[in-house]
Amino acid sequence: MRRLSEARAAQATARGDTLVLYTDGLIERRGEDIDIGLARLIDALARSGTLPVEELADGLMAHTGASGGGQDDDIALVVVRLRGGFNGSRFRIKK
Repeated sequence: MRRLSEARAAQATARGDTLVLYTDGLIERRGEDIDIGLARLIDALARSGTLPVEELADGLMAHTGASGGGQDDDIALVVVRLRGGFNGSRFRIKK
């Protein structure tokens, strides 16, 4: 059996940090450079990153144009606000 390589990342976190996980359907649009969609997401986070997570998720969907439907791709979005117990911690992501 062939073993696939693993991607790993580590990031220091603090209380109140927000973690946003999403699939490419949130930022990709047919005929548009992906950097434009990524810039749209970054702009939305800069404008409303401190909102409660439910409002933030709704705002990200609206600002990226994903809330109206009609996309060519499915969308998954998870927004997590880190609370006590994570202060100064690190988390690791393994692919």
